[in-house]
Amino acid sequence: MKVLPITQGSAEWHAARARHFCASEAPAMMGVSRHLTRAALLRRKASGFDEEPHPAQERAFRRGHEAEAAARRLAEQELGEELYPATVVAEVEGLPLLASLDGLTLTGDVVWEHKLWRADLAEHIARTGEPPPEHVWQLEHQLLVTGAERAIYCASDGGPEHYVQVEYRSRPERRAQLIAGWRQFAADLAAAREAPPPAAEPSTTGRAPAQLPALVIQVEGRVVASNLETWRAGALGMIRAFNRRLVTDQDFADAERVVKWAKIAEEQLEAAKRAALAQAADVEALFRTVDDVKSELRSLRLDLEMLIKARKTTIRDQIQREALSTVTDWLRAEAADLGDYAPRIPSEAALRIAEEMKGRKTVATLREAAQGAAARLRAELSVQIAQVRAGLERARRLEREVGGSHLWPDLRDLLARGIDPDHLEAVLRQRVADARGADTRAAMEAAPAQAATAQAELTLAKADRTEVQATDVITIQEIARRIQPLAITPHGLAQLGVEPLTTYPDPVTYSVDAWPLIVDVMINHLHRVRSERWEWQK
Repeated sequence: MKVLPITQGSAEWHAARARHFCASEAPAMMGVSRHLTRAALLRRKASGFDEEPHPAQERAFRRGHEAEAAARRLAEQELGEELYPATVVAEVEGLPLLASLDGLTLTGDVVWEHKLWRADLAEHIARTGEPPPEHVWQLEHQLLVTGAERAIYCASDGGPEHYVQVEYRSRPERRAQLIAGWRQFAADLAAAREAPPPAAEPSTTGRAPAQLPALVIQVEGRVVASNLETWRAGALGMIRAFNRRLVTDQDFADAERVVKWAKIAEEQLEAAKRAALAQAADVEALFRTVDDVKSELRSLRLDLEMLIKARKTTIRDQIQREALSTVTDWLRAEAADLGDYAPRIPSEAALRIAEEMKGRKTVATLREAAQGAAARLRAELSVQIAQVRAGLERARRLEREVGGSHLWPDLRDLLARGIDPDHLEAVLRQRVADARGADTRAAMEAAPAQAATAQAELTLAKADRTEVQATDVITIQEIARRIQPLAITPHGLAQLGVEPLTTYPDPVTYSVDAWPLIVDVMINHLHRVRSERWEWQK
């Protein structure tokens, strides 16, 4: 961590922020910010242009700074240490990270983050015991950059009545997601800077159709004057010329405007019909003509309403499928070396993308939301890929050390569970130990019979000999010398099933032919005690 000697809000501070990924940008990067989308942040970082805050925002900033200064004193009294605003930077896995801290202790072990009081913030802290999701990522980023042990998250208006705080400590899985998210963002940012600037978005305000020609009707028991036929031809020509193929946002805006226009025109025709009815009783031709045009208008309106709904559903589904396809293609390329061990796309991935797209009205915002959800999926999968690679390497190293790959046929399932590599290795080693313990128990069950057979043979050999030649025996002292620094006694060997040829007062001796058996029973005994569970004294 490096503390920058700059003042927050200065030109130097803004320049430093432009060169780094900032803690306040982490919520937008992770797609949980209420104020800024991931795509908007990407555009801002790619262009280097940061919008000036409008007056309402500036007033909110001022209130926040005033409350922060007052709350800092309350926090210092509770913490028992002074808190200093600081701007710090660090490079983490090649990522240039920055955090503008509301407060940092002199020892650097505690960071303090202040937010302006909101009732929903206080309610969330009381209900969950941790900061809201969007601020969690800001705190994770701050702890990552500073290396601090904990963060104090505070919401207040500067006074003691409206003051709540909660302690937050980094979580390994969240930190991994944060780093993976910034790594994916950095890749997207590099691509965005190399791509040509996007064309300006055309206006999506619907164009109002031209007004129908005025319909003139006068009746005096009969139709006195009317431009009905001319009006009919002009009206039907306009209606049938409307575009029913909806592709762009402009098409949708135009269609929705036409739907409103058609509804108004229908109502106007109905009013003209009622006015004519009031003037004469026998105007069948007039009404038939009006009904024809009204029917065409209604047909146009209903067609466009159905087309709008169907086309929007089609486009939404297409954008969702395209976003999911980008994740699938990326995973296939990124995890190609893992083969069958590669992580799988989460079953709820399509639903997550669809949820992110809810409430978006235009093609552009739908695509932006889907791409943001896809980016977060890639970041999460990159964490899983790294974890699987590490776990697979541990398993393969263990195979090279002790063999035993047959003991974990479910390795793919273990890796898919997201087990930490250290824990995975412990599980696999335990399986090796359990298998060896089973082998040892089998050998120990067979050992007494083997020892009895060998002892019977040695006893027969002793009976056949009138004296034992020194070259045919091995003393207990020689056995002890060979197994140094371990130790063994005649009594111990007897417990393992090996009896001596001669005992006290003669030297304790064993046949040299019994040496392999002696070694085997000692090894089997060590394997057995190794596999047993012991209550170690603390």
